Amino acid sequence: MRIVHLADLHLGKVLHGTSLLEDQRHALAAVVALLRGERPDALVLAGDLYDRALPSAEAVRLLDDFLREVHDGCGVPVVAIAGNHDSADHVGFGSWLFSRGALHVRGRADPDLEPVTLTDKYGLSVDFHTLPYVDPEVARVLFGDSEDAGTHRGSVLALLHRAAEQRGRSPRRAVCVVHALVQGEQPLSECPRSERALFLGGAGAVPARAFEGFAYTALGHLHRPQDLTEGGSVRYAGSLLKYSFDEASHDKGATLVSLEAEGPARVEHRSIAPRRDLCRVRGSLEELLRDPALARFEGAYLSAELTDHPRPLQAMDRLHKRFPYALELRWTKSSEGPRAVLSPKAPRVDPEALFQEFYQRFRAEPPTDEALAVFREALADARRAEGA
Repeated sequence: MRIVHLADLHLGKVLHGTSLLEDQRHALAAVVALLRGERPDALVLAGDLYDRALPSAEAVRLLDDFLREVHDGCGVPVVAIAGNHDSADHVGFGSWLFSRGALHVRGRADPDLEPVTLTDKYGLSVDFHTLPYVDPEVARVLFGDSEDAGTHRGSVLALLHRAAEQRGRSPRRAVCVVHALVQGEQPLSECPRSERALFLGGAGAVPARAFEGFAYTALGHLHRPQDLTEGGSVRYAGSLLKYSFDEASHDKGATLVSLEAEGPARVEHRSIAPRRDLCRVRGSLEELLRDPALARFEGAYLSAELTDHPRPLQAMDRLHKRFPYALELRWTKSSEGPRAVLSPKAPRVDPEALFQEFYQRFRAEPPTDEALAVFREALADARRAEGA
């Protein structure tokens, strides 16, 4: 059986005020092309279908268009679960009906829910055990006031225990689809701003060894594609696109999984070329505007770190003339020049002296004559207004 594993679509994502819907539409079209070329037996979506619990109408339509193309155009069954960004009830709406047409969407975690069984063209049947993200507070309702029900780790392990009972009653090979924080033997690789941590520092993470017995575990939540076990039997597919400038070095894509009647899963990463890449550059403003080697970034979403001191005026406006999709402007901290220290208890400081001290602190140089003239004019206006 051949499976395409995707995760963390985050449809409706807005990055620095810019909607990524068209970029997501482009990436999903590439996924459809991959499905048509590979002809897999299943598409797995391991959570965070949307970026928010209440997605925009445009994001809902985009997912609807994609699933219709996968179902009707490609004829590929879908197994999807809700992630921590999703509303379980919204994602799971109509699932009882959709499953009759090979669209299996699981929103709420349900320990008594039977696995989805799919059969490939050679007659190999595989059980897909679905573990959507479950909030620990909800887990207390599902599992009572057990010792572990109120933790992320305990909630997932409790669901896995029920899945193990079901697996013990079936002779078929099994795949686990789960949205969770899972820790292998190596430290997890994730960027600080990529995904809200389910637990700080990985505390409460589910051990990868808990998934032993599954032929493959399709993980969602972390945005960097990565194997947690040797051979990749427990794997994060990563996010559909780069959703933070901290992810600029990631190779985004889908995971292609092959299962035989026996033996380990064969796992292969397939890259997805973005409509517009997301990149970081660093240098002085003049270097960024003039360096011919940076031409390849002119069509990318850009984060620019400027090394100029003092800071040039209208830097972002000037950057946009060459890099129209620059979204973020950052500055290096200057280590040159003296740094004035302002005393919070300084008695009756002369306003002009205070201004010069402030200017020196933040621009690393004395104020120019023009800056002093502007300050003196503003101070005079303020004093006149105060006396009026």
